Amino acid sequence: MDITVNELIEKDKTFSESEFKSKVENQFMQIFLAVTVGKIERIDHFVNDEVYARLKAIVEDNAAKNVIHFYEEPNVSNININRIVEEEDCFIIEASLLFKAYDYFASKGDLKFISGNKDYRTETVRRIVFKKMKSAREFGIQRKCPTCGNTMDTNYSGMCPYCKTIFDLETYDWVITFLDI
Repeated sequence: MDITVNELIEKDKTFSESEFKSKVENQFMQIFLAVTVGKIERIDHFVNDEVYARLKAIVEDNAAKNVIHFYEEPNVSNININRIVEEEDCFIIEASLLFKAYDYFASKGDLKFISGNKDYRTETVRRIVFKKMKSAREFGIQRKCPTCGNTMDTNYSGMCPYCKTIFDLETYDWVITFLDI
């Protein structure tokens, strides 16, 4: 059933529209950086398995072609929440955002331009879908590793720097289940 932002706030007291939009921008930018540098393990804690597999395939394809996909001077603007769905066990938010960047491919060795647009920033509307389980537990501002108890920076890698446990964000927060890339 579709619900409004205000209804979501009533049902999930931890939800804030401005914080959610900030999360969308932050995670979207982290994904594009991870694809560019070829290190998607940095983002696997806030995407589901399907999105991770798609991103991994893109990175592997670029590596096989010996190219780097650059997104220079990236910018996210006009984040819109298009739809909020309440299901029996979760909430789903479909959003769109305007993404601007110099979007091109270069050879990995000498960084010579191959294709794309290096002359001006292109604008594309991207769709992104998040899901949060209704059973999600609150974790507050300081996140602790569930294995060793040390503080974790889940915005950076989602991996405990001490014991290497991966933080399961799905148990606590919104996870990306679809990304238009």
